[in-house]
Amino acid sequence: MKKFLSFFFAAILCVMMVAAVNAADIYVNDGGTGDGTTSEAPLGSMDDAIEAIAAEGGTVHIVDTYTCADQYVEPAHAGDIVITGGKYVFTNGSFNRWYLSGEGSTTFENITFEYGAGTTSLIVCQFNDLIIGENVTFPGTFTQGEGESAKEVTGKCYIIGGYQFASKVGDETFADLNSFMAAQEFATDLDSHVTVKSGDIWCVAGFSRQGDTVADEEGNKTVPHFSGTAYITVDGGHVSTVYGGNINNDATAANVDITINGGTVDTVRLSCTDDKISPITADATLTVNNGIVTSLIMNNVLGKTVVNMNGGSIGQSAYKMDASLNEQITDGTTTLNIADGVTVLPGLSMNFTTVNGTVSSPIIPVITDEVVETEKVVETTAPAIDDVATNEGGINPVVVVVIVVAVIAVVAVVVVVAKKKK
Repeated sequence: MKKFLSFFFAAILCVMMVAAVNAADIYVNDGGTGDGTTSEAPLGSMDDAIEAIAAEGGTVHIVDTYTCADQYVEPAHAGDIVITGGKYVFTNGSFNRWYLSGEGSTTFENITFEYGAGTTSLIVCQFNDLIIGENVTFPGTFTQGEGESAKEVTGKCYIIGGYQFASKVGDETFADLNSFMAAQEFATDLDSHVTVKSGDIWCVAGFSRQGDTVADEEGNKTVPHFSGTAYITVDGGHVSTVYGGNINNDATAANVDITINGGTVDTVRLSCTDDKISPITADATLTVNNGIVTSLIMNNVLGKTVVNMNGGSIGQSAYKMDASLNEQITDGTTTLNIADGVTVLPGLSMNFTTVNGTVSSPIIPVITDEVVETEKVVETTAPAIDDVATNEGGINPVVVVVIVVAVIAVVAVVVVVAKKKK
């Protein structure tokens, strides 16, 4: 009898554990009034949905459409969260923004973003981990407005690894990025982590965006310095520009580590935009394992620049250093490491101090059929949005399997006990 009870309670425990895991799925939708436990009873608030899984992490399913009329700031969450399914519609025009909060990571997957107003959105990481997962769609060229006022516009999504400058927060106005950060008590010693697996993204920046600096009477500028490292990984999708450093301001940053495993990047700029100096004060590393980089700009890196070519292709490269930074250069060398069997453009090596490996023809690098086939497999095996939706509110297949196994175990024990009594 004791063995029977042991098996019985073990089976019940299995069922309870699976139920607890399944509880990490929460559902949300415009107009939702339910408790969020099923797609038929979604919550109506993204805040409530994230808070429900904040401690241990989990998945927020948008049943159909969730509309955000304000710039959105996540509630803090210790666990890793996933936002998936349906459509997320920005309607705040120039402030179509999603701000990440920590400490857990945030992943978007199997989701479509739309602009009900404006043509630009920002995902501001604030040095929290972001993953743009599989099957994420950002607006490309689309029609905005109706009737005679309708026009074709190009949507742009910016991903900012660090902070987005705001000239006004509440009743307080800030003249520059430095005063804004001091007032907000933002950190300058953190690393950023951004991974892109899909989507058409306008730009990814490793550190901060915007915020003019103010010079004193002698022309000296006070600017923030970010002492961490920007880790940017592109596994798929299309990114117009990857910036390792800060953009649209003169802030400085320490280290950059960019990895391209797939997809297409039109331009990699190791530091900043052309209209700013904003140097990388330590080292910058670009590793290309696969995928396509059309253009590489090695700009304003005061330490070492290392480019590792293990596969894929880089169409062209250029080296740029603003003359005002000459006295601040600590190394300034550029090294191209070419793995065995990798073909690169002969002209690529002209922009490097040192080339380790063989530069050979053909002039035009080719992505092999094997790579293309691998990408196709990813596309066909990734769950479609409709597939996710059909399972919303239903029982997780894992739950079914575990429950069936538990029931069979209990029945088997009952039969054995009954035979022993006979």
